[in-house]
Amino acid sequence: MKSAPRIASTDRPKSASPVSQNRHPRPAKPTKILVRRRVSLPVPAVAIASLLAALPACATAGHDEHAKHQPSHPHSRENELVGRAVLPAATFAPGFTSGRQLGTAPVNGQPVPFINKQPVQGFSAVLDIGRGEFLAMADNGFGSMENSADFYLRVYRIRPHFETPRGGSGKIDVLGFIELRDPDKKIPFTITEQLTTDRYLTGADFDIESMQRAPDGTLWFGDEFGPFLIHTDATGKVLEAPSPFPTTTTPAKKSARHKTLSTRKPAPCA
Repeated sequence: MKSAPRIASTDRPKSASPVSQNRHPRPAKPTKILVRRRVSLPVPAVAIASLLAALPACATAGHDEHAKHQPSHPHSRENELVGRAVLPAATFAPGFTSGRQLGTAPVNGQPVPFINKQPVQGFSAVLDIGRGEFLAMADNGFGSMENSADFYLRVYRIRPHFETPRGGSGKIDVLGFIELRDPDKKIPFTITEQLTTDRYLTGADFDIESMQRAPDGTLWFGDEFGPFLIHTDATGKVLEAPSPFPTTTTPAKKSARHKTLSTRKPAPCA
């Protein structure tokens, strides 16, 4: 039995300050997100579908022969899809040009690089923050450290209009975003935006896969490069040096791969 990929979550930043409307889109195939106790992410069109139900003991969404003979929990019931909403793969947000290292041929039908825009697609974590809105965290970029130095790490605020038997458009509105950044130089190793003022974090610096919001409103992100835990305020500003996991190597050596550092000053968030 295969378990659906788990989704890590976080809550909406309390401040809309560096919530910007200027930077990120990404040429990934649409990704379907089924929200229940666990979330599955198949690949054609970012669809967030709300699924209500607790998984029966020893059962998965499928009905294989093995599951038929497992005892069911007295309070369990079948998984039920109650709505879905789709975010097209070709969804972009204003920002610096991205995808310069993707070659010259179109990617999934999209010409590259993406001029003055950043990809929104490619969510690794989604959190219900109430009032019909979600925080959706983009992954680290275009698939590797080497080609993602111009993909800025963002958390988007989205509002799905779930399509249900009672109606709904099935569309998703992108309302804004925050960007992870390190203006106070808490990160002790070289990053892509090392020489800039705001020191925005990119997919060449960290591979963020999960996020959670603490009771005080600050955000925690799980990174795969270190691996690290990254702690930011509600606006995405790094609060302390990334916390490494014990007995693992740090990305300090990996940072040597950054052959060039950005010297431009990113535009301020709107």
